[in-house]
Amino acid sequence: MGKRSNGEGTIVKRGDGRWAAAISLPDGQRKWCYGKTQQEVARKIASFRHDRDSGLPVSTERRTVGDYLESWLEMRKPSLRPGAHENYEWYVRKYIIPTIGKVNSRS
Repeated sequence: MGKRSNGEGTIVKRGDGRWAAAISLPDGQRKWCYGKTQQEVARKIASFRHDRDSGLPVSTERRTVGDYLESWLEMRKPSLRPGAHENYEWYVRKYIIPTIGKVNSRS
């Protein structure tokens, strides 16, 4: 693998044999992930890069589906009509969060 461009992230092999990858976030933090193979961390970093470039939050810790949905609702609020936002919020709180809200989302 050749030199990576700015914003693509970093992939390195650690001394313990695992692979590590990092990507810079808009707030200046770096999001790290680890894996057994270079391909595994390359897939993770590509997912982080997609989320970052799409304007989605790149989580720095594990979150539940409920936490993610609440932040998603808040992020979408300015672009939705008030009635649509209220409907989304009602369905999320009434049906989705009680059912799968405590499940961990991907990190």
